[in-house]
Amino acid sequence: MRRRDNIEIKQRAKLWAIYETTNEGVELVSKEVILSGKPKCVGGQVAIPIAKGYVVFSMTYTDFVKNAIKSEFIKE
Repeated sequence: MRRRDNIEIKQRAKLWAIYETTNEGVELVSKEVILSGKPKCVGGQVAIPIAKGYVVFSMTYTDFVKNAIKSEFIKE
C-alpha cells in the first residue's frame, strides 16, 4: 500500500464581499474567505457574507508532521 504525499484539511468557511459606499453608490472593494468571525472594515466599508462552504488546505505529509509535533496537544 502506498502512502499519500499530501494531507488535505477541510474546514468550514464563509466568503465575504467588502463594499465601500462612494458618491456614485456602492462599490465592491474585495472578497475574502474567513474561517471564523467577520473581516475588519475601514471607515465607509461594509462586509456582507455571500457564500458558505468548505475550504480545503493541502500540505505535504512532512510539513503536517512537523506542525503536529509543535502542537501543545500532541506529545512525542
